Amino acid sequence: MAQPTRRTHAAVRSYCDQLRELMDQLRADPLNEAKSVALVAHVINNRSTALQLFEVLENQAMGSPC
Repeated sequence: MAQPTRRTHAAVRSYCDQLRELMDQLRADPLNEAKSVALVAHVINNRSTALQLFEVLENQAMGSPC
């Protein structure tokens, strides 16, 4: 049962790491259109995946004992 949790956490970490990297690149060069497009594309193209991962983690947190 720990395996799906690990995969979910790894997927969330991967998504967030890539998002942070893109934000850092844009922060370093805010006028770079290609970097802006890459950041927006990452958010738009992965929003359903991010929502699914969030829901899985939220359900796991609700179902686990405190």
